[in-house]
Amino acid sequence: MGSRWSARRLIRGSAVVLAWAGAAAGATFSAGAGASAPSAPASRVHQAAPSPKAASHHSDATSPAAGSNPRDPSGHAVAASVATACLPKPQNPKVTNQSVTFPFASSGVTTGRIRQTSPVVVTVAVGGTPETIVVFGDENGVVHVVDTSTCQELPGWPQQMAVPRGSPAGAHAVIESTPAIGWLDGPNQPPTIVVGSGSTWDNTGIGEVEAFYLNGYERWLRVVRATPGNANGVFSSPAIGDVGGGGQQDVVFGSWDYHLYVVDKTGRSLPGTPYYNAETIWSSPALFQMPGRHTDDVFIGLDKTQTDKPHGCIGGFVADLRYGIVPGARHRGLYVVHESSCQGTGAHQRVGQAVWSSPAVGYLSTPAAAAHVVANLAGGTSRRGVTTDPVVAIGTSWYDQPFGSGTNRLYVYDATTMHLLWRGTTDGPIYGSPAIGVLSGPHRPAIVDTSFVCTQPVALDRLSNCLSTQLSEVDAWSATGSLLWSTKLIGPTDLGSPVLVPLLGEKADDVLVGSSDGLYPLSGANGSFLYGTSTIGPQRAVHPGCRLFNTPAVADVQGPGSYRGWYAFELCSDGVETSGGLYAFPLPKAPAAPPAWPMFRANPSHTGVAASTMPGWPAISGTDGSGSASPLASA
Repeated sequence: MGSRWSARRLIRGSAVVLAWAGAAAGATFSAGAGASAPSAPASRVHQAAPSPKAASHHSDATSPAAGSNPRDPSGHAVAASVATACLPKPQNPKVTNQSVTFPFASSGVTTGRIRQTSPVVVTVAVGGTPETIVVFGDENGVVHVVDTSTCQELPGWPQQMAVPRGSPAGAHAVIESTPAIGWLDGPNQPPTIVVGSGSTWDNTGIGEVEAFYLNGYERWLRVVRATPGNANGVFSSPAIGDVGGGGQQDVVFGSWDYHLYVVDKTGRSLPGTPYYNAETIWSSPALFQMPGRHTDDVFIGLDKTQTDKPHGCIGGFVADLRYGIVPGARHRGLYVVHESSCQGTGAHQRVGQAVWSSPAVGYLSTPAAAAHVVANLAGGTSRRGVTTDPVVAIGTSWYDQPFGSGTNRLYVYDATTMHLLWRGTTDGPIYGSPAIGVLSGPHRPAIVDTSFVCTQPVALDRLSNCLSTQLSEVDAWSATGSLLWSTKLIGPTDLGSPVLVPLLGEKADDVLVGSSDGLYPLSGANGSFLYGTSTIGPQRAVHPGCRLFNTPAVADVQGPGSYRGWYAFELCSDGVETSGGLYAFPLPKAPAAPPAWPMFRANPSHTGVAASTMPGWPAISGTDGSGSASPLASA
């Protein structure tokens, strides 16, 4: 697919992590797109200068790479000269009874303009002391690392992303993907922060991924170049996991240059990569270790291809890729294990739709639960949506207008075969990424998504019909595709993703989600508004007027400062999008169990995996905490 342009571009991206009740630092729990012209033919695009020499996978080199950031005499990257002030308890305009409403924001940090990047939260050891940090970027290309307990940037931060040699005078990076945090040097060493840049809101032409040490040193820089007819950039949020083997962590990201990259801890591509997709990549990868495997597979949504061929693929699809000896070849590389079928084939484009959403991976049923469901379904539908295998959930977007028939869909696939289990129909495109967790009320694994709300039948709809409603939607789906509940939010064309966290002091999860109207807490049991929020009146949202084009995050804050306990973090811009800020809201009640999906892409490494649905996850069996059944036992 070609460049993604429209009069006003909408987009995606984001993330957070917490250490739960004494878990070691690094334990993870965890956080928007447009229209364009036809794609131009493209040749294989390689990394542009500065280009590291080829090396074997998992080189031992760990010293900071030479980049283009200014340096002090010791070689440390100089912190960006931006004003990052801690606000004195910015007040939530919602001033009703605090016993029934969400609390005021307790702290905030002013930043440059914020659009689609999301906050990532993790608890790390700083000088031997646990500190919870939040990492995010802004439209000025500045990366912030804030100690959430003190509301201050860590030493060496913020940092301006590098500008490659040869860039136009005054050019700067724009951050709309969400930073990832990973332990590239092992679990006992400080983590690395990896950030991508690229934007169609503000196309400065800087496309790159840059890695930083926790102290602000630049670790490495990878530059990408534009393909003919396309903008330049990395909108896909990086994911970090063991793709190449040997227990080492690798960084995976897609690019608008048609390539899916897998790089080691030094920033060098694994042999046989990058993988050429022949189309721009917007989706963020999910990394999941399939049963019986010792490395992570890469699940990712890919744009439509071959629309110029009579029987070519019409609409995006989802692929499971694996690193190893390529079947039928003698070399190593990233190859497709399984991919979903196209949404349609033919000589026209009114069938399918691009996939810009990012996949969520998890389990929805145990063998016993699946047998129970099969035995109780009517004849002819006994196998619908029922599997004991891991599943992949993803939504579609809105490239073709009027929309194709595959536009307003949530697709759920068997991860072992990529066969379609079921698809749900929404009121508009799904730009954000689904979340998987055990909801309060049903106490069963479910999928929650956000979607646009449009006005016409899908074959007649355009983006303008979705903007005009001034509404977005949150849907919750059962393991077999039944709609559990649906709730409308004020604010059109939601670009963010839901967060799943217990909000009522229980063990199972509720939903925290943003829109262009503000932040909304919803009941996991039925989708009703919690803590005094509603769709009526000027005080309807937790933070009305805060424009969330991204995903909030939640964390149990630790550290030396005065802010402690469970907080929700939101990144938003003011109504005219001239400046932005990070706001921290104390949760009304502390969760009684780890949140199932506390940030964009589920965790700080952005693996997109629903840990709470895995065997052995802490028990969730009712609001009073009694019983010992696993969250899957009653699925």
